[in-house]
Amino acid sequence: MALGFLKKGKDAGEGSKEGGKAGRQEAVIIHDLRGDIIDADSSAVSMIGYSPEEFRKMNVKDFVNPGDFSKVILILKELIQKGKVDFSANIAAKSGKKMKASISSSVYDEAGQKRVKAVFRV
Repeated sequence: MALGFLKKGKDAGEGSKEGGKAGRQEAVIIHDLRGDIIDADSSAVSMIGYSPEEFRKMNVKDFVNPGDFSKVILILKELIQKGKVDFSANIAAKSGKKMKASISSSVYDEAGQKRVKAVFRV
């Protein structure tokens, strides 16, 4: 698992930080290039409402607004080509609450496997 990114600390990308605007929350989700979720930090659990175990059985398409799904496919292709991409998408929490998220995703290598670190700000 990619828990190194999810540890608390200055450079760890841990959630519960204020984003660029007052009152914004930040969460981190790690997934593979197909969108299958590998890990989520405690802020993602809080913000989106799924347990860590539930997240690990999900794909990012499971909480992205269906209207944004085709956009997400294009963004994943761009991410594979460029290694980093910033975008916005509408996401839905487990409760059904809709949120507009600014997402910054970057590709990294972990033990020979390509992973994506997606930082969500809502």
